[in-house]
Amino acid sequence: MAKLGTILKYHKISDKEWDRMTQTQKTKKIQKYMDDKRKLGQEMMAEKYKNAREDMATEMWGKKQYGTRRLSNRQVRETLNKAGYNIKQKTTKADEFKKRFGVKK
Repeated sequence: MAKLGTILKYHKISDKEWDRMTQTQKTKKIQKYMDDKRKLGQEMMAEKYKNAREDMATEMWGKKQYGTRRLSNRQVRETLNKAGYNIKQKTTKADEFKKRFGVKK
């Protein structure tokens, strides 16, 4: 359950006003706070899932749209290498390994 301080801040009620309220009024205020908090959380999750679905649709698990074709990063790199561009994959882990164990490049 929510703490009293957060409920008072949410409804902008002082301690004296809270003490003067009946138990049913207090219960309604607490329920309203919890419902609004739950609704906000559901909206945030819905927005998160919507964004994730859009990202998945546009990138298709690492594939990007190039004109009418969807290509993965590997396919793009291979195509550019065939065209004469020397595109190398980033090997940060390999570089860290070489640096750590003193292997010269």
